[in-house]
Amino acid sequence: MAPDVLQHASLPFPRSLPEFQRLFPDDTACADYLEKIRWEHGFACPHCAHAGEPFRFKNRPKVLRCRKCRSDIALTAGTVMADTKTPLSTWFWAAYLVASHTAGLSATQFQRQLGLSRYATAHEMLQRLSMMPVTGVGKWGILKNILTGDIPAMRPGPKPKSIAKRFARFVNINGPVPTHRPELGPCHIWTGAKRDGYGTINIAGKAELAHRVAFKLAEGRWPNPCALHHCDTRACVRRTHLFEGTKAENTADMVDKRRGTPRILTDRPTEPPRPGHVWVKTDLDYWVQEREPKRRGETPHAKLKKVCLLELAPWRKRTGGKTLLIPSMVGQVTVDDGTRHGKKISIGRKGQSDHLIIVGNFGQLWGVVLPEYKAGDDQQRHAQGVFQVKAGRVGALYVIVRKPSDLTDALDQIAAQRGKLF
Repeated sequence: MAPDVLQHASLPFPRSLPEFQRLFPDDTACADYLEKIRWEHGFACPHCAHAGEPFRFKNRPKVLRCRKCRSDIALTAGTVMADTKTPLSTWFWAAYLVASHTAGLSATQFQRQLGLSRYATAHEMLQRLSMMPVTGVGKWGILKNILTGDIPAMRPGPKPKSIAKRFARFVNINGPVPTHRPELGPCHIWTGAKRDGYGTINIAGKAELAHRVAFKLAEGRWPNPCALHHCDTRACVRRTHLFEGTKAENTADMVDKRRGTPRILTDRPTEPPRPGHVWVKTDLDYWVQEREPKRRGETPHAKLKKVCLLELAPWRKRTGGKTLLIPSMVGQVTVDDGTRHGKKISIGRKGQSDHLIIVGNFGQLWGVVLPEYKAGDDQQRHAQGVFQVKAGRVGALYVIVRKPSDLTDALDQIAAQRGKLF
């Protein structure tokens, strides 16, 4: 259909995008039209000026190859469509929207009407097409100029601010005066982004420490390898408060000034450790504060369970050892199924009690007790409440144990209902 557009100058301009899409349904039709408006008198190679029918490719409709010099000529070279992966037909439809709409289009409308998946693609296409001068005779002339016109020069953007100017924006020169070194003067405090108390600034896409950048701006080089503080203020960026040193000197400075975590002492400490910490002696006869290790099995829940089982032992002895205690097993077990990691199988029922106590004598079942241990302010979960209801339906005694007497009272209740067991 593209040749009809060229042969009939009086052909009316499409009134809607679907009508325009019927004229240019695919990339091949768009490529034919673009070739004819760029070379009205036939193809001529821009490299060797050879005129004649070029080589064409079925899978590359936007590329022609000269038969003489074998150069590849892109139909979109020098246009707004150059160096893009967007289909040629999509560019034609976008140019129609720009040529037919006098009012401005938003990128969102552009994306919706063209059926583009990414907003960024629609925004870039709209920006490129909006740069083209909307001139020409009639709507067809405007469309031709948009597709093949010279791209105007881009306006130069604002000159980026220097690192020194950006750096000065976040510096407060009226900082505190170091108490141990008042002769140094007030600190220059970094008010921008911080990490572990140290200021940070983005340099060439990388977050650099602000006091290192201050050293670089003053000396013209980076500190090798560390920039240390005389004032012991991490956010300070004043050059006179900084000095160059190695990592070993940085560690020694921390030890001498007794700062940092953990605190290091040469003698056995007399003060208590911080909450949740203990004093530990190292191989170098130093004492440091480390977090108190968690003892497995010493949780309040485990302690309560342990005490209750100790109270259960005399009760079992009184019944002649006929009381059976079965621990509940809830979780996952791994079985060998021939694979590398095996197969995980869930066992137990969600919310079931911690123990299963079967009370009986001489082969007779007297009752079943299902204790759920709750220490402190622990509350019953929803799944445990559902399990309690199901246990009551089958005649089992579900009891929440917060102290050892709660368990023994439940066992005595079974004994009172079924008779004397001992």
